[in-house]
Amino acid sequence: MRKSVSFLVGVMLAGAGAFGQEHVVVLDPICPAGPQTVLAQGTFCNSNAINLPAAGVASLYPSIVAVSGLTGVVSEVKVRLLGVTHANTSTVQAVLQPPAGPPVGLTGTSFAIANPLPPAAPIPLPVAASAQWTFSDRANDYALFLQQGMPVLNATAPISGTYLPRTFTTGALPAPAPAALESQLLSSQVGRNPNGNWQLFVNQQTLSNAGNPQPTGTIAGGWCVDVTTTAASTGCYASQTLSGSIDTSDLTQTGRINRNGVPSLCTWPKTNSLFATTVLHYDAFAVVNPAPQESCITFTSDFGGCGGSTVQPVVYTSFDPANPGNNVLADAGYSSTGRIQMSFRRGAGQPFTVVVHEITANSGCPAYTLQLEQNPCLGVPIGDLIFRNGFD
Repeated sequence: MRKSVSFLVGVMLAGAGAFGQEHVVVLDPICPAGPQTVLAQGTFCNSNAINLPAAGVASLYPSIVAVSGLTGVVSEVKVRLLGVTHANTSTVQAVLQPPAGPPVGLTGTSFAIANPLPPAAPIPLPVAASAQWTFSDRANDYALFLQQGMPVLNATAPISGTYLPRTFTTGALPAPAPAALESQLLSSQVGRNPNGNWQLFVNQQTLSNAGNPQPTGTIAGGWCVDVTTTAASTGCYASQTLSGSIDTSDLTQTGRINRNGVPSLCTWPKTNSLFATTVLHYDAFAVVNPAPQESCITFTSDFGGCGGSTVQPVVYTSFDPANPGNNVLADAGYSSTGRIQMSFRRGAGQPFTVVVHEITANSGCPAYTLQLEQNPCLGVPIGDLIFRNGFD
């Protein structure tokens, strides 16, 4: 089935031939407004403890920070969680809802990441003891993961660390949390009104393969939001929404890549290989990175409309449906009937192709949504330069 496309770059919807009939949408390239004079910088906090039960929502749900008196529009946001103590931080899911704009996934995983390579036994992810976690798009690492996607037993998150916001294969939080697909960038708030209630929703997930119940925990010092404003938007955020469906009228590819349980990240480029030669229907979107430098592109998807059928998202430098094991740039590590995330690097002006395909032949998918995001003003996160794993 055909898809709708909306973004700030040229996008080609692939259909026949190598890609088939191309439907081209050419929109404005990303044009950051350039440096802006800072108008205001403010720190706003709610010092009430946020306590986590063994399962379910936190004691403050949401915890609210009221921001007022700032002039201009948002140019940068940081979020700080104060006094994080928990024996398995992988099960702590935190989502920020600003006064305007999309919710932002700060941290959280599902059982899939807690147990990345079956049949290995579940391994608790990092222990935190009175830790201060700062979430910023300028960070170089993630809060939860260690060494090439494998969590390290009894690892301790730093007392003070700055991390990239990111949720991995998590579902929507219980109401009244926002049901919308989360942004993975705090930069999604750029250009918006900073004043109003900023809400933090924290939930203790229950993982069926990691034992029930999960440990209790606390964010003893509450949390703060640090906001910087400028007179006009810096233009340092762009997003692209792709939507579509898959059925037997779509073209087919021969095979698919392996699912190894580890998401591709800008801090840890990974490769993958061909797993099977089953004939599968697919959709493909050809995209160009319009940023003026190499940048980190975040992919977040919602396959909840697939009606229980699993699909697999893969990003290619170039896509050949006869050889889908070639030119793999990134993959999410899993197939999904829910939400799933990954990220990847791409240079200025470089193309890439986003492919969504069935896992079971002719199973299809009635509806899905993909979201691509980037901050074109930032370079790629450094991660671990020795191991290229990017997990702290």
